[in-house]
Amino acid sequence: SEIVEYMHQNYSKNITAEDLAGIIGLSTSQLNRKFKKEMDESPIIYLLKIRIEKAIMKLLSTDSTITEISYECGFNNQTYFNIQFKKITGCSPRDYRKKYT
Repeated sequence: SEIVEYMHQNYSKNITAEDLAGIIGLSTSQLNRKFKKEMDESPIIYLLKIRIEKAIMKLLSTDSTITEISYECGFNNQTYFNIQFKKITGCSPRDYRKKYT
């Protein structure tokens, strides 16, 4: 739960699996195994979903550009953000905003 809380509070920062493992004193492989056992996905996939969730909230509640939102949510590359967003939601950030606002 410490790792999950950390991800929710720091999703906009550059976070690696090594960073997360260091927080609780495990190796990266130990963290991945334990996290996957408890949450059914890797910590990095979980973090990605948090970031997309936060991006959705910003898309629907602000007039910020998609580029601004992608960076605010911890993505260093808008193309990667668009790809991951579409993979999770089924549509692009722009289409999502149009559809739900």
